[in-house]
Amino acid sequence: MLQENTLFDPSIVRNDDLASIDELFHRSVELRSTKKFIDFIQFTSRLRHYSLFNNALVYMQNPQVTFYATEIQYSI
Repeated sequence: MLQENTLFDPSIVRNDDLASIDELFHRSVELRSTKKFIDFIQFTSRLRHYSLFNNALVYMQNPQVTFYATEIQYSI
């Protein structure tokens, strides 16, 4: 039977990775207040050419960001 790897498999996930993911979840809870949610919506409206998911990750790390780089994928 094929064993499927999961995010919580200690052989593939380091403790600092889990701590980073845990911190992102804790920071996302902060968006529950009305003021913080409005700030997030204003942040994403300024960066509308990026995906909402990427904007959320960037916002949680630094809400003052005005632009950021993304990976460029070229097709051959």
